[in-house]
Amino acid sequence: IDTIIFDKTGTLTTGKAVLGERVELVKAMSDDLFKNLPSPVTPASCVLWLAACAEAQSEHPLADAIVNAAKGMWGGDVTRAQDGVCIEDFQLVPGQGVECRVTRPAWGSYYVRVGSDSWAKP
Repeated sequence: IDTIIFDKTGTLTTGKAVLGERVELVKAMSDDLFKNLPSPVTPASCVLWLAACAEAQSEHPLADAIVNAAKGMWGGDVTRAQDGVCIEDFQLVPGQGVECRVTRPAWGSYYVRVGSDSWAKP
């Protein structure tokens, strides 16, 4: 063997994937998406929350990293079901990612995709 390639998910050093850094690419904080978010989700943490909602039903190791990061911020109820949030139409698309609809009364319903860059873009 003359070459070994490792990914950088954290599984090699810690035994499980961890979310090391996140960059939220939000166009406008005044968007309706940020109105009536469940407490304690803030506009600054909204993208992580939506990703955790989508990944909560996934068995992928990287999904665990996203959900665990959300648990670190908000505790065990990462989807905020206690605040009336419903996760509907969950689908796993092999080799691409996951998608679902996140709904909450007085907030609306948003379609969420988490996965490969080319697939997740609208």
